[in-house]
Amino acid sequence: METIGRYQIKRELGRGGMGHVYEAHDPQTGQDVALKVMPPSLSEETALRQRFEQEAKIIAALNHPCIVPVHDFGEADGHLYLVMGYMQGGSLEERLAKQGWMSLKTAAPIIYRIAQALEYVHKRNIIHRDVKPANVLFDTNGRAHLADFGIARLTGNITRLTATNMTIGTASYMSPEQIWADKNVDHRTDIYSLGIILYELLVGQVPYVNDSPAKTMMMHILDPVPSLLDVRPELSYGCEEVLQGALAKDRFDRYSSAMEFAQEVRRLAEGQATRPRSGTPNKRPPAVDTAVAPPFDEQTLLNMHRSTGSDLIDELMNYQLSHQDRQEARQEQIRAVRQEAEQAHQLRQAQHEAEVAQLRAAEEARRQEQARQAKIIWAAVVGTILLLIVLAVLIGG
Repeated sequence: METIGRYQIKRELGRGGMGHVYEAHDPQTGQDVALKVMPPSLSEETALRQRFEQEAKIIAALNHPCIVPVHDFGEADGHLYLVMGYMQGGSLEERLAKQGWMSLKTAAPIIYRIAQALEYVHKRNIIHRDVKPANVLFDTNGRAHLADFGIARLTGNITRLTATNMTIGTASYMSPEQIWADKNVDHRTDIYSLGIILYELLVGQVPYVNDSPAKTMMMHILDPVPSLLDVRPELSYGCEEVLQGALAKDRFDRYSSAMEFAQEVRRLAEGQATRPRSGTPNKRPPAVDTAVAPPFDEQTLLNMHRSTGSDLIDELMNYQLSHQDRQEARQEQIRAVRQEAEQAHQLRQAQHEAEVAQLRAAEEARRQEQARQAKIIWAAVVGTILLLIVLAVLIGG
């Protein structure tokens, strides 16, 4: 049996650009574990090795019931590895592949548990950066756990947008600032990814789908969020508003914390109205330079010299030409939905008032009929008494 360190490999669970994951057995504890083996390139540079060891210690110290625990880490045969708890309930990605979309009541507890995990690490200044269904795992009781905490953070220096096999899996869940490689990416990039997951749970697919990772990334930057109501018209408009708060292009317009977002999702699932959002936690800091890309705006694109290649900037410029029309169409769609909802409310109110008026009229008619019948009865009684008196007089005389 093949071994890595002391761990005995049983079978491969999955693979990707950031390494292989195996189900393995730990003879020291007698338990099965998930063993993630990183690519050799990570251990070739001393700086990356030191960073891996330093941050792996931080991740291994995380202790939360909604996080897949990291039990151990080390190096064997030139491969760095992480040892994680083995979740036998499969991944959210597998569930979506089998059943497609799910109800809001089913999705809300999943979002809530993942938000709890994110809230826990965000308070410790750790950003996941790779929140996606493949990293949401279930235990035997069906409870969701967030896995691979810090893996994207640990290996960020060797990730390249041009390495297709490294970005296909995450392009659908990346925030605009993460796509721009902004050095000031903060916890709100994880909130954006969690919003993408909620959309996928409710619709059955991610909001932005294209034939290449680069085009998908551009849609995150430029395209409005597709309407839930177009696919699931039975959902409330509150779902649309909550998703807009999580998927805002500007991170300062998003929910200030993962739990704030999850609590609103839970309220919707329970049939309660959403609460007004507080804008105070998301104050904007002074403008700072980004690590890789210049600030994105229309004038920047217009001033750029178009290259003859098919790089990201070329395709961004092509998208920008129609972005304003799409945005106006989206705003018009939202106005139409709001107007339709208001008209439906007014119609329901008018129907209610008509029903109340009918009930009042029926009650008044009933009272009048009772009064008429009472008069007839009293008239009959009085007449009978008078007749008896007359008869008594006649008989007595």
